[in-house]
Amino acid sequence: MKKFIIVHDGKKDSSKMADQLNAMISQLEVVTTTPWSEKQYLNNKPTLSSEEYLVFLGKTKTGQNISDAPSFKNYYSEFNMHYGWLGKQAVIGLEPKFGFDEENIKKFSDLYNATIKRENENNAKEKKTKGKLSEVVSKVGEKIQDLPTAGKIAVGVGGVLLTPVVVAVTAETFLKKGDIDKTKLNKYANDLLLKKFVDEGLKEFLNIKE
Repeated sequence: MKKFIIVHDGKKDSSKMADQLNAMISQLEVVTTTPWSEKQYLNNKPTLSSEEYLVFLGKTKTGQNISDAPSFKNYYSEFNMHYGWLGKQAVIGLEPKFGFDEENIKKFSDLYNATIKRENENNAKEKKTKGKLSEVVSKVGEKIQDLPTAGKIAVGVGGVLLTPVVVAVTAETFLKKGDIDKTKLNKYANDLLLKKFVDEGLKEFLNIKE
């Protein structure tokens, strides 16, 4: 059983990411996870063994020191998102100095939609409903996907509350009175970054063989 400790900087966004990542990783039966603040990590550091995997989220001082090491390697870097690791210590975060323009926002929106679309398609296959209700749900879903508004909408059919449908985001989603809404952009970037790490980097980091 692999032990995995998630260390965040104590701020609201990274603490939320730690909880989300903890839930995602908990689906792997060969891994046990524990979320800590950096303060908790530093207090417990002397008791940790070299067999434990660590991932640092947000602006932790320890994570910054690791990413500054000459041997540290970024395995994913796109827009302001990045993750990488050195040995059994990984760093996941956003680059605050990255400058988004309208073209980058459009490309980010496309990447987000493509990634979430794959997840929705997989979930749809697992939760496919038989009969007339399934047909109605499909038609309602198609209508909702055409809407330009980002977010999740709970759809009710015949008194049944169905799984929320994730509506595609557009470049306009991240604009506020003509300016880039960095708070919203970073929120979506955090969600996408975790999804990328879990789907594409986690097993390699943990050295889990298929």
